[in-house]
Amino acid sequence: MKVLATCLGLLFLGIMLSAQEVITWSSPLDLTDTSYGNQYPRVVPGTGTEAYVTWGGSDEIYFSKISDVGVSEPMQLNNEETVAYVGHWTGADMAARGDSIYVTFMHANWGRETFLVRSFDAGASFSEPIALESYADSASRFPSVAIMPDGNPIVTFMKMTADGAHPDYVVRRSNDFGESYLPEQLIGDFSGQESEACDCCPGALVTRGEDIAVLYRDNLDDVRDIWATTSQNGGEDFDNGFAVDNAGWVINGCPSTGPDAIILGNRIFTVFHSDGQCYISKAGLDGGIFSYDALGEESEEEKSQNYPRICADGDGGAAIVWKDNTGDPKLFLSYTSSLNTANPEYEHHLLYEGDFSSADVAIAGSKIYVVMQDASGAVKYIPGQLDIATGLESSAEHNFALYPNPTRDLLHIDTKGSADSFVLRSLDGSLILKGVLEKTVDLSPVKAGTYLVQLLKDENIIHSQKIAVE
Repeated sequence: MKVLATCLGLLFLGIMLSAQEVITWSSPLDLTDTSYGNQYPRVVPGTGTEAYVTWGGSDEIYFSKISDVGVSEPMQLNNEETVAYVGHWTGADMAARGDSIYVTFMHANWGRETFLVRSFDAGASFSEPIALESYADSASRFPSVAIMPDGNPIVTFMKMTADGAHPDYVVRRSNDFGESYLPEQLIGDFSGQESEACDCCPGALVTRGEDIAVLYRDNLDDVRDIWATTSQNGGEDFDNGFAVDNAGWVINGCPSTGPDAIILGNRIFTVFHSDGQCYISKAGLDGGIFSYDALGEESEEEKSQNYPRICADGDGGAAIVWKDNTGDPKLFLSYTSSLNTANPEYEHHLLYEGDFSSADVAIAGSKIYVVMQDASGAVKYIPGQLDIATGLESSAEHNFALYPNPTRDLLHIDTKGSADSFVLRSLDGSLILKGVLEKTVDLSPVKAGTYLVQLLKDENIIHSQKIAVE
């Protein structure tokens, strides 16, 4: 087993390779010893450069925090009454914003409830499990959670009759931070009246501001493509459904693998498995696929890829991981600082070789973390350092002027109207300032030092430049 930080020459089809790597990797580390299990680890960014991790062991759900000082002691999130189902292909889901963390999981008995636990102190303590529903005549499974701008959770899960028929996803919102939930909204029937959700494929729920998307694998006459339904009014309604996958994969069975997605600007970027290959698609929130590309190198060889995951850094950057079983198992990662552009540039890494499953990825400030279920019985994590100061280069197609540099107070920014907002970061990735772009930015409150100014258009980074504050 080994870690490689060299570029492998893998390509997204039709996408250009970045000329300068921005991530350096450390060796894989054990998150815990094997007594806590290692199934289906999920990772999300915490505060600063911290990351939060949840995973399953037997019928338990655990939580730990990764920081510069190490890994916190695992904390069990469920109890004897809420034994959890976990496997290499499904388990708990998590969302975090600042000190607020929400984790959802399903009961080990698939005919029982799904649950949520919450923390408002950055994972120092969690609530007892809260049932997301209490059906008398049906069952639920595969819960996912996201956070709305006001800090309240929104959840989705699959609902079906008590005997497991007629699976569809539903959405429930909370107005009291997860204590209770508004009536459910049914998702589905968009591909046809006889359609239903693929009954053993987990879905995904993603938000960005008031925009919400539920991604799931559809099943209409054994066509198992990925579909999305969206709300652009904070979840008041979900009446728009469309395919984000045009593979037309027909399979008389359940592939037990679902999508993952992020929202950038007014686009949904979805990663998924279809017939042995992993893909990324870009679609509008109102529907319509703009691009559709395979992950990995272009080859006539039959593929055996699965379980792709994607994360965003909040400023137009994204990282994607997936497993390739074409030969020996390998874990690949691709990173771009400009996903929502016509021709994003990627750098590609072979992170791991060996028997593993269930990889996930999160970007937390200047850190990037990859977690996975390793054959050793432990959750392994691979920390990376993201050098955004060198990884984001100026775009020659725009005419930018930032002056004076160095500056003591006012920084003048002339973009000829091509940017609408700015972000100021320290060189370790920490956020210092952000706002609507004016002709001048007052930097007098900022301490002396070297910083990175990122200029954005429609939430996508189009220019990056170092400046010095005296």
